[in-house]
Amino acid sequence: MSKASNAVLALSRAFYGKRLSKEQYDALLSCKNSNEIASYLKSNTEYSKELFDSKLSDFPPKTLEDLVQKSRFSKFGALCRYELAIGDEFYKYFIIKTEVEQILRCTLLMFSKKTESYLLQVHPFVDKHLSIDLFALGKANSFEEIASCLEKTEYGKLYRRLLLDPNKSYLSFEIAFYDYFENAFEKLVKKCGSKKAQEAIKDVAARSLDCRRLSSLWRALRYYPQAIERLSSSVASENAVSLLSESVRKKLSKCKTEEEFFEILSKTPYKDVSKKDSDFEKGLEVFLHSYCKKEIRFSSYPPAVMLCFLLLSQDETTDLVRIIEGCKYGVPAQEIRKNLIGIDD
Repeated sequence: MSKASNAVLALSRAFYGKRLSKEQYDALLSCKNSNEIASYLKSNTEYSKELFDSKLSDFPPKTLEDLVQKSRFSKFGALCRYELAIGDEFYKYFIIKTEVEQILRCTLLMFSKKTESYLLQVHPFVDKHLSIDLFALGKANSFEEIASCLEKTEYGKLYRRLLLDPNKSYLSFEIAFYDYFENAFEKLVKKCGSKKAQEAIKDVAARSLDCRRLSSLWRALRYYPQAIERLSSSVASENAVSLLSESVRKKLSKCKTEEEFFEILSKTPYKDVSKKDSDFEKGLEVFLHSYCKKEIRFSSYPPAVMLCFLLLSQDETTDLVRIIEGCKYGVPAQEIRKNLIGIDD
């Protein structure tokens, strides 16, 4: 293994080793507002640098969430410098994911008419490698202006096509852009290092993509039956990276009820995921988190370990956002705690 490859492996594990502890989560859950949360993060955790560098004395919830995300970007930037040294392109996973998330974030805010809350702070490394201009995107005041910002990127035609739909909704954008992300993700996996490295990363990627597809399909069955047809093509795709066979995915894509969905799922590797409606998505999150937690410790393939760290760090970021939002809306600490992933690791 080259020194750069070894560095990706070691650094991913080192970052994971500095994750928030159960005691730190408990302290954060006892905070009364976002300023108390910021103060604790600044004094006791690895998030201190971004909070100090911001030079802010007041931390509204949205600002604090962005700074937490920025800390994750910083770790990603450090890992990707070594990825570039190796000559691998897997770092593009995070770049494409960030671009898709920011386009969808801006689009959602446009649908909800809250464009003033868009602008997100990222890390210089991330910003340098993005194909979209986040500053221009943040100034957009209409769907047409978003489309104009994306005109010279690979997302331009897709966004224009979605705009032409007279019945367009945020869900149609989400489905289309996550389809784009999944296709790009699968191509990156197939280019990644040796055959053994590709198999290792496919095992992680398959679970990650399956969890998102299954979550989306369940939500559509329950809340958006009109969207099932749009989801079907991505769920049943012939060459999808998945733990599920093509025949099983086709059956899932044709489900009409939640009962039918869970019956098919009970005969797959996801049979142990909770079938209680209110816990299903949490069950998927725990399933993926547990697998990544095992692989980051025992896998010897740097891209797979790096992807595990990125997925685990996303869980921590999501946990912090849930704590910040829960505190903002006065949700009892015990209720927030029930929705956190990996808090007892």
